[in-house]
Amino acid sequence: MERVFQKQFAYRDTDKGLEGLLKNKAFFTIMNCGWIGQGRGGLGDGLNGNKIWDKYLTAFQTLDEDTAGFWGMKTLGRFCNDQTPANASKNYKKEIQSLRGDLVKFLDKTFSYKKN
Repeated sequence: MERVFQKQFAYRDTDKGLEGLLKNKAFFTIMNCGWIGQGRGGLGDGLNGNKIWDKYLTAFQTLDEDTAGFWGMKTLGRFCNDQTPANASKNYKKEIQSLRGDLVKFLDKTFSYKKN
């Protein structure tokens, strides 16, 4: 993110300190990762009640909120996945469809809206 959201694009120096230039903007992070406690989704989505998952996701939430504030933005959340199917998996198609389905459910839950 630091390569894209650089000085003069995402923030600038002013006489009063740094100013975020991306006001009224927001971001949502989708992250595939190595082992961060075995889970897929957000807080509370660790496998078998794995508490390490929530510790990592809480740290990422803090990072996202701090970064968003620095740029003048808002964070809309993060989907993390550390259950990516192996490329040579015999069940790759089924496993990738499961990942896609979990992401869609998470996004639908996160960005749900009610029609008036």
